Amino acid sequence: MAQVPGNERCKHGEIAAWCGESECMAARKGLPARVWRTPYGSAYHRTPTCQALHEGHRMAERYGRETHPAESVPLSEAMSALLGECFHCFPENVPADAKPCQVLSGGVW
Repeated sequence: MAQVPGNERCKHGEIAAWCGESECMAARKGLPARVWRTPYGSAYHRTPTCQALHEGHRMAERYGRETHPAESVPLSEAMSALLGECFHCFPENVPADAKPCQVLSGGVW
């Protein structure tokens, strides 16, 4: 039996566009099912090699704070922890009115 366009089903048997589980919502939005985060970070990342993640570690070290390696977690866990999307990893999701974050690095902003 062929699927009718717009009537695709999610893993729960629901119409995919109506499924409220974060994994299904992520797939609709083109987000990964798993992301990377640190225990005390404020954002989640696509990869553990994200430039912004490494900058955050360097800034924490400059201020004498402890750093932690990034860990892979389900997107739903990152969202439940109220973490935001990294602006570097998810530039397509940056709001139009967002202001860039400036970091002092080597005496240059």
